[in-house]
Amino acid sequence: MKKLPFVIGGIAVVALLAFALLHKPASQTQAPASVEATTTQEPELAAVPRTQLAAAKQEVDKESVLVIDVRDVDSYVAGHVPGALQIPLARIEGEVNYLPRDKPILTYCT
Repeated sequence: MKKLPFVIGGIAVVALLAFALLHKPASQTQAPASVEATTTQEPELAAVPRTQLAAAKQEVDKESVLVIDVRDVDSYVAGHVPGALQIPLARIEGEVNYLPRDKPILTYCT
């Protein structure tokens, strides 16, 4: 229980970082070499970098990213990436203030 404020604070920092990165104009967003930008029909999603599975696994193994499972709780309970936080996509915007800012955020939904 003593770690709960740190966990909540960490969650806030990462959410704020994600929010800031997602709301940058596409011209200001630069993806690392291990990340490729996707192209979609929706312009706001085009600037969201996608990580290849092998690169994501390396980052998770190094604990250099915060992993967030945005699926519903039943899916999370059925199976999830070890150490992943479960924050449903519908609630992620409300949790931005609680995510840490010192690590990149890796989210997954399937």
